[in-house]
Amino acid sequence: MGIFNKNKKEKFSGREYFLDFSPSEISLDIDSDEVEILEGNTFKVVTSNMLIKNDFRSGDGKTFKIRQDEGRNQLPTKTFVYFPENTELTKVVVTLRSGNITIKDLECKILEVNLHNGNVTLENVTSSNSSSVVIDLGNLYVKDGTFVNANACLMKGNIEATTNYFGENTFYDKQGDIGIRLKRSLKEYNISCEVENGHVGLDGMRGTTKLRNGRKDAAHTIDAFCQTGNCTVNYFEQFYN
Repeated sequence: MGIFNKNKKEKFSGREYFLDFSPSEISLDIDSDEVEILEGNTFKVVTSNMLIKNDFRSGDGKTFKIRQDEGRNQLPTKTFVYFPENTELTKVVVTLRSGNITIKDLECKILEVNLHNGNVTLENVTSSNSSSVVIDLGNLYVKDGTFVNANACLMKGNIEATTNYFGENTFYDKQGDIGIRLKRSLKEYNISCEVENGHVGLDGMRGTTKLRNGRKDAAHTIDAFCQTGNCTVNYFEQFYN
């Protein structure tokens, strides 16, 4: 079946599955794929991955689950997971061994992303309770949206984020750079930037190991650490004015 993907402006050939129930959670766990989760008219899956199982309902009927049979596709595949407009999901969990993950315009309470090899892009995503992104080899890109109690852990790759963070937020990168551009005043945050090998930057200041702004009574925290790489936290208008 030919499906027109308006976000990428291209014709995509894949199988289309519509859900006959309204889930409160999404759970995706597959091996190798290009995955995009985005807003649509209804809950559905469009995929060229021939190993995706045609069984999307969990036992309790609450979870929209996407799984695949054992084996490997001979050609690169894509899977699009759609949710209706104005939907807030309780939990979204995405696990992928190889490929890229893109999530757009999602509202949920809990977000968990686990990726072995590839990039994660979060665009205009709201996670109101907690979020966790773990990547072994690849980059994390965050643009717009709102995150509460965010945690990001990368073994090798870069973190680039321009968004709103609230609550307690932790960023760890073993080998790579962290660049955070906050869309709220830095006065609202207690911020710590630290590296073992590299440079740090905070609110226009630069250093070689650690910088803190000392606002221990601030409502929110940012704790960023690079083992090898550069780590910066700034107000985003410093980059665009």
